[in-house]
Amino acid sequence: MKPYQLSGGCSAPSEPAWVGKLLVLVDLIQENYTCICARFQKDGILCVHVLRTLIQLNKHTIPGKYFIDRWRPVEKKQVRNITTMVPAELQGGSSTLRYNLLSNKFIGVASDACLSLERTNYMIGELDRILSFLCLQDLKSKK
Repeated sequence: MKPYQLSGGCSAPSEPAWVGKLLVLVDLIQENYTCICARFQKDGILCVHVLRTLIQLNKHTIPGKYFIDRWRPVEKKQVRNITTMVPAELQGGSSTLRYNLLSNKFIGVASDACLSLERTNYMIGELDRILSFLCLQDLKSKK
């Protein structure tokens, strides 16, 4: 590791002014940058001293290991039913989640349907048809 010294004057406004010099240890082969202020070790954020050293070394990218997991977006994988596009977690026993899903869909449909009388009448007719279908399903399941 090669040490780099920075003079005072590169401190961030929120940091106390450093008297004297700061030491940043640099290993260019393994792309390790360590500052004696230890901000990365404490907070998970590179300090201005390491960033200033990167600029002085003409490095324009920060190594990926300095982007810790808590600063990365979380990937959410949703498994959906192919025919209905309903998320898998809603296919279980939670009627509250299914109710919320249907309510959000109905809000969008109602918003579009109310734009004209023709659309509104069509939507009312379709809702009546859907309700009749659901009632028939209830009767079949009770037999």
